[in-house]
Amino acid sequence: MRTLIKLIIALAILAMIAILAYNRFGPDDAEQAGLQDAVAPAPSKAEPQYPVPADPAPPPAREPAADTAADAPADEPEPAPEPLPSLAESDEAAAEAVREVYDASLVDVILRPKNLVRHVVVTLDNLDRAPIPLRFRPIEPVDGEFVVDGGDAFTTTSPENARRYRRHVQAFTAASTDTLVDTYFAMYPLFQEAYEDLGYPDGYFNDRVIAIIDHLLATPEVDYPVSLKRPSVFYEFKSDRLEKTLSFGQKALIRLGPEQSAAVRAKLRDIRTEIVARASG
Repeated sequence: MRTLIKLIIALAILAMIAILAYNRFGPDDAEQAGLQDAVAPAPSKAEPQYPVPADPAPPPAREPAADTAADAPADEPEPAPEPLPSLAESDEAAAEAVREVYDASLVDVILRPKNLVRHVVVTLDNLDRAPIPLRFRPIEPVDGEFVVDGGDAFTTTSPENARRYRRHVQAFTAASTDTLVDTYFAMYPLFQEAYEDLGYPDGYFNDRVIAIIDHLLATPEVDYPVSLKRPSVFYEFKSDRLEKTLSFGQKALIRLGPEQSAAVRAKLRDIRTEIVARASG
Protein backbone atom coordinates (compact mmCIF):
# COMPACT_ATOMS: atom_id res chain seq x y z
CA MET A 1 0.00 0.00 0.00
CA ARG A 2 2.89 2.37 0.70
CA THR A 3 4.07 1.98 -2.88
CA LEU A 4 0.60 2.73 -4.21
CA ILE A 5 0.44 5.89 -2.12
CA LYS A 6 3.76 6.93 -3.64
CA LEU A 7 2.26 6.25 -7.04
CA ILE A 8 -0.46 8.81 -6.42
CA ILE A 9 2.01 11.38 -5.11
CA ALA A 10 4.14 10.85 -8.21
CA LEU A 11 1.09 11.33 -10.39
CA ALA A 12 0.65 14.75 -8.81
CA ILE A 13 3.65 16.02 -10.79
CA LEU A 14 1.79 15.30 -13.98
CA ALA A 15 -1.83 15.57 -12.88
CA MET A 16 -1.34 19.10 -11.59
CA ILE A 17 0.15 20.02 -14.95
CA ALA A 18 -2.73 18.21 -16.59
CA ILE A 19 -5.23 20.43 -14.75
CA LEU A 20 -4.37 23.02 -17.39
CA ALA A 21 -6.24 20.85 -19.86
CA TYR A 22 -9.53 21.90 -18.31
CA ASN A 23 -8.97 25.63 -18.31
CA ARG A 24 -11.03 26.49 -21.37
CA PHE A 25 -13.02 29.49 -22.55
CA GLY A 26 -16.31 27.68 -22.88
CA PRO A 27 -17.94 24.24 -23.09
CA ASP A 28 -15.62 21.42 -24.06
CA ASP A 29 -16.14 20.52 -27.71
CA ALA A 30 -13.14 18.22 -28.05
CA GLU A 31 -15.13 15.08 -27.25
CA GLN A 32 -15.63 14.37 -30.94
CA ALA A 33 -11.90 13.88 -31.43
CA GLY A 34 -10.31 10.46 -31.09
CA LEU A 35 -7.22 9.56 -29.11
CA GLN A 36 -5.19 8.76 -32.19
CA ASP A 37 -5.93 12.22 -33.57
CA ALA A 38 -4.31 13.70 -30.48
CA VAL A 39 -1.09 11.71 -30.68
CA ALA A 40 1.87 12.94 -32.69
CA PRO A 41 3.82 10.49 -34.88
CA ALA A 42 6.30 8.42 -32.95
CA PRO A 43 9.82 9.83 -33.11
CA SER A 44 12.65 7.86 -34.64
CA LYS A 45 14.83 5.86 -32.31
CA ALA A 46 17.42 7.98 -30.54
CA GLU A 47 19.35 8.20 -27.33
CA PRO A 48 17.52 10.01 -24.52
CA GLN A 49 18.30 13.70 -24.31
CA TYR A 50 18.12 13.50 -20.52
CA PRO A 51 19.12 10.48 -18.44
CA VAL A 52 16.27 8.10 -17.77
CA PRO A 53 15.54 7.50 -14.06
CA ALA A 54 16.90 4.15 -12.95
CA ASP A 55 14.69 1.49 -11.42
CA PRO A 56 14.44 1.97 -7.65
CA ALA A 57 16.75 -0.18 -5.55
CA PRO A 58 16.67 -0.97 -1.82
CA PRO A 59 19.02 1.19 0.27
CA PRO A 60 22.21 -0.46 1.59
CA ALA A 61 22.48 -1.53 5.20
CA ARG A 62 24.03 1.10 7.42
CA GLU A 63 27.22 0.35 9.35
CA PRO A 64 27.16 0.93 13.13
CA ALA A 65 29.14 3.85 14.50
CA ALA A 66 32.75 2.95 15.42
CA ASP A 67 32.38 3.60 19.16
CA THR A 68 29.24 1.48 19.48
CA ALA A 69 30.03 -1.30 17.03
CA ALA A 70 31.08 -3.70 19.77
CA ASP A 71 28.05 -3.04 21.95
CA ALA A 72 25.17 -2.68 19.52
CA PRO A 73 23.99 -4.80 16.61
CA ALA A 74 24.09 -3.38 13.13
CA ASP A 75 20.98 -1.54 12.01
CA GLU A 76 18.50 -3.64 10.15
CA PRO A 77 18.49 -2.81 6.45
CA GLU A 78 15.41 -0.99 5.27
CA PRO A 79 12.96 -3.27 3.48
CA ALA A 80 13.02 -3.36 -0.27
CA PRO A 81 10.25 -1.33 -1.93
CA GLU A 82 7.11 -3.19 -2.77
CA PRO A 83 6.83 -4.18 -6.43
CA LEU A 84 4.88 -1.76 -8.58
CA PRO A 85 1.40 -2.80 -9.63
CA SER A 86 1.01 -3.64 -13.29
CA LEU A 87 -0.19 -0.84 -15.50
CA ALA A 88 -3.35 -2.76 -16.34
CA GLU A 89 -4.24 -3.62 -12.75
CA SER A 90 -3.36 -0.51 -10.74
CA ASP A 91 -6.57 1.50 -10.94
CA GLU A 92 -8.62 0.15 -8.04
CA ALA A 93 -5.73 -0.01 -5.60
CA ALA A 94 -4.43 3.40 -6.67
CA ALA A 95 -7.81 5.02 -6.13
CA GLU A 96 -8.05 3.51 -2.65
CA ALA A 97 -4.52 4.63 -1.84
CA VAL A 98 -5.17 8.23 -2.80
CA ARG A 99 -8.15 8.26 -0.45
CA GLU A 100 -5.74 7.46 2.36
CA VAL A 101 -3.61 10.47 1.44
CA TYR A 102 -6.26 13.08 0.73
CA ASP A 103 -9.79 13.79 1.90
CA ALA A 104 -11.93 11.08 0.35
CA SER A 105 -14.75 13.46 -0.56
CA LEU A 106 -12.33 15.67 -2.50
CA VAL A 107 -10.74 12.70 -4.24
CA ASP A 108 -14.10 11.31 -5.31
CA VAL A 109 -14.97 14.66 -6.90
CA ILE A 110 -11.69 15.26 -8.74
CA LEU A 111 -10.08 11.92 -9.58
CA ARG A 112 -10.96 9.72 -12.52
CA PRO A 113 -9.29 6.48 -11.42
CA LYS A 114 -9.89 4.42 -14.56
CA ASN A 115 -6.70 4.16 -16.65
CA LEU A 116 -5.18 6.82 -14.42
CA VAL A 117 -1.53 6.48 -15.45
CA ARG A 118 -2.34 6.24 -19.14
CA HIS A 119 -4.61 9.27 -19.04
CA VAL A 120 -2.07 11.39 -17.17
CA VAL A 121 0.54 10.51 -19.78
CA VAL A 122 -1.66 11.27 -22.81
CA THR A 123 -2.88 14.54 -21.27
CA LEU A 124 0.63 15.75 -20.56
CA ASP A 125 1.80 14.66 -24.00
CA ASN A 126 -0.79 16.93 -25.60
CA LEU A 127 -0.22 20.10 -23.57
CA ASP A 128 1.83 21.59 -26.40
CA ARG A 129 -0.83 20.80 -28.99
CA ALA A 130 -4.64 20.80 -29.07
CA PRO A 131 -7.03 19.70 -26.31
CA ILE A 132 -7.83 16.03 -25.98
CA PRO A 133 -11.31 14.58 -25.36
CA LEU A 134 -12.63 14.58 -21.80
CA ARG A 135 -12.68 10.80 -21.68
CA PHE A 136 -8.87 10.71 -21.86
CA ARG A 137 -8.26 13.09 -18.96
CA PRO A 138 -7.38 11.94 -15.40
CA ILE A 139 -9.32 14.53 -13.40
CA GLU A 140 -12.71 16.16 -13.55
CA PRO A 141 -13.14 19.71 -14.83
CA VAL A 142 -12.98 22.49 -12.27
CA ASP A 143 -16.28 23.84 -10.99
CA GLY A 144 -18.07 26.78 -12.50
CA GLU A 145 -18.21 28.55 -15.84
CA PHE A 146 -15.57 30.72 -17.43
CA VAL A 147 -15.93 34.27 -16.07
CA VAL A 148 -15.30 37.46 -18.05
CA ASP A 149 -15.58 41.19 -17.42
CA GLY A 150 -17.01 43.83 -19.73
CA GLY A 151 -19.47 43.57 -22.56
CA ASP A 152 -19.45 42.50 -26.20
CA ALA A 153 -17.51 45.58 -27.28
CA PHE A 154 -14.68 45.13 -24.75
CA THR A 155 -14.37 41.78 -22.98
CA THR A 156 -11.49 40.73 -20.74
CA THR A 157 -10.58 37.86 -18.46
CA SER A 158 -11.94 38.23 -14.94
CA PRO A 159 -10.00 37.68 -11.69
CA GLU A 160 -13.01 35.66 -10.55
CA ASN A 161 -12.18 33.00 -13.11
CA ALA A 162 -8.69 32.47 -11.69
CA ARG A 163 -10.20 31.73 -8.28
CA ARG A 164 -11.80 28.58 -9.69
CA TYR A 165 -8.33 27.00 -9.83
CA ARG A 166 -7.06 28.15 -6.44
CA ARG A 167 -7.47 24.76 -4.72
CA HIS A 168 -5.55 22.92 -7.44
CA VAL A 169 -2.77 25.50 -7.69
CA GLN A 170 -2.27 25.59 -3.92
CA ALA A 171 -2.05 21.80 -3.77
CA PHE A 172 0.54 21.73 -6.55
CA THR A 173 2.75 24.53 -5.27
CA ALA A 174 2.65 23.41 -1.63
CA ALA A 175 3.85 19.87 -2.40
CA SER A 176 7.47 19.05 -1.54
CA THR A 177 9.58 19.07 -4.70
CA ASP A 178 11.93 16.48 -3.22
CA THR A 179 9.04 14.13 -2.46
CA LEU A 180 7.48 14.60 -5.87
CA VAL A 181 10.72 13.83 -7.69
CA ASP A 182 11.54 10.92 -5.38
CA THR A 183 8.27 9.26 -6.18
CA TYR A 184 8.33 10.17 -9.86
CA PHE A 185 11.61 8.29 -10.15
CA ALA A 186 10.25 5.36 -8.17
CA MET A 187 7.20 5.08 -10.42
CA TYR A 188 8.98 5.88 -13.68
CA PRO A 189 8.61 2.37 -15.19
CA LEU A 190 4.81 2.74 -15.27
CA PHE A 191 5.00 6.13 -16.95
CA GLN A 192 7.49 4.81 -19.51
CA GLU A 193 5.31 1.79 -20.30
CA ALA A 194 2.24 3.98 -20.81
CA TYR A 195 4.25 6.35 -22.99
CA GLU A 196 5.49 3.54 -25.21
CA ASP A 197 1.96 2.15 -25.51
CA LEU A 198 0.74 5.59 -26.58
CA GLY A 199 2.74 5.32 -29.78
CA TYR A 200 6.33 6.07 -28.78
CA PRO A 201 8.03 2.67 -28.64
CA ASP A 202 11.45 4.27 -29.06
CA GLY A 203 10.77 7.42 -27.04
CA TYR A 204 11.66 8.32 -23.46
CA PHE A 205 8.97 9.73 -21.22
CA ASN A 206 11.46 11.68 -19.13
CA ASP A 207 12.47 13.62 -22.25
CA ARG A 208 8.82 14.40 -22.87
CA VAL A 209 8.25 15.59 -19.29
CA ILE A 210 11.20 18.00 -19.55
CA ALA A 211 10.06 19.19 -22.98
CA ILE A 212 6.54 19.93 -21.74
CA ILE A 213 7.84 21.80 -18.70
CA ASP A 214 10.13 23.86 -20.96
CA HIS A 215 7.21 24.53 -23.28
CA LEU A 216 5.04 25.81 -20.43
CA LEU A 217 7.89 27.92 -19.04
CA ALA A 218 8.23 29.54 -22.47
CA THR A 219 4.70 30.96 -22.21
CA PRO A 220 4.99 34.70 -22.84
CA GLU A 221 4.24 37.22 -20.12
CA VAL A 222 1.04 39.16 -20.75
CA ASP A 223 -0.66 42.22 -19.34
CA TYR A 224 -3.78 41.50 -17.29
CA PRO A 225 -6.68 41.61 -17.79
CA VAL A 226 -6.33 39.91 -21.18
CA SER A 227 -8.62 41.13 -23.97
CA LEU A 228 -10.97 38.52 -25.45
CA LYS A 229 -13.25 38.09 -28.44
CA ARG A 230 -16.08 35.62 -29.03
CA PRO A 231 -16.45 34.75 -32.71
CA SER A 232 -18.67 31.73 -31.92
CA VAL A 233 -19.33 29.59 -28.84
CA PHE A 234 -15.90 30.01 -27.27
CA TYR A 235 -13.98 33.04 -26.18
CA GLU A 236 -10.59 33.52 -27.78
CA PHE A 237 -7.68 35.81 -27.10
CA LYS A 238 -8.19 39.02 -29.04
CA SER A 239 -4.48 39.13 -29.84
CA ASP A 240 -3.71 37.00 -32.90
CA ARG A 241 -0.19 36.54 -31.54
CA LEU A 242 -1.58 34.75 -28.49
CA GLU A 243 -4.48 32.95 -30.10
CA LYS A 244 -2.70 31.57 -33.16
CA THR A 245 0.77 30.80 -31.83
CA LEU A 246 0.22 29.43 -28.32
CA SER A 247 -0.69 25.86 -27.46
CA PHE A 248 -3.72 25.14 -25.31
CA GLY A 249 -1.40 24.40 -22.38
CA GLN A 250 0.20 27.84 -22.65
CA LYS A 251 -3.17 29.54 -23.05
CA ALA A 252 -4.44 27.74 -19.97
CA LEU A 253 -1.43 28.88 -17.97
CA ILE A 254 -2.27 32.48 -18.87
CA ARG A 255 -5.87 31.97 -17.83
CA LEU A 256 -4.78 31.05 -14.31
CA GLY A 257 -4.12 34.74 -13.71
CA PRO A 258 -0.84 36.52 -12.94
CA GLU A 259 -0.22 35.28 -9.39
CA GLN A 260 -1.21 31.67 -9.94
CA SER A 261 0.59 31.48 -13.27
CA ALA A 262 3.78 32.76 -11.63
CA ALA A 263 3.44 30.26 -8.77
CA VAL A 264 2.96 27.33 -11.13
CA ARG A 265 5.94 28.38 -13.26
CA ALA A 266 8.17 28.67 -10.20
CA LYS A 267 7.17 25.17 -9.09
CA LEU A 268 7.76 23.76 -12.56
CA ARG A 269 11.27 25.28 -12.58
CA ASP A 270 12.03 23.63 -9.24
CA ILE A 271 10.76 20.27 -10.45
CA ARG A 272 12.72 20.49 -13.70
CA THR A 273 15.93 21.40 -11.92
CA GLU A 274 15.57 18.54 -9.47
CA ILE A 275 14.70 15.93 -12.10
CA VAL A 276 17.67 16.84 -14.31
CA ALA A 277 20.10 17.06 -11.38
CA ARG A 278 19.16 13.67 -9.99
CA ALA A 279 18.96 11.89 -13.33
CA SER A 280 22.38 13.24 -14.26
CA GLY A 281 23.98 12.48 -10.89
